[in-house]
Amino acid sequence: MEPKQTQRDPSKFNFSNNIFKSDYWEWRMRAGDYLYQIGSRLHRSNDAWTRCLAGYTFFAFLMTS
Repeated sequence: MEPKQTQRDPSKFNFSNNIFKSDYWEWRMRAGDYLYQIGSRLHRSNDAWTRCLAGYTFFAFLMTS
């Protein structure tokens, strides 16, 4: 049977001693999912709108000086 209440003992939690460890794994999972979504949809980024947007962004970057 699974417990129905949270245990109040702080030593029972895996990440209670290192507060940055859980943040690292969360951001690593987010970045991995983000890169996977980009990689699986690269074929969709070759339409006319994306080409115009990329050209305009490049032009605007050159004109910033």
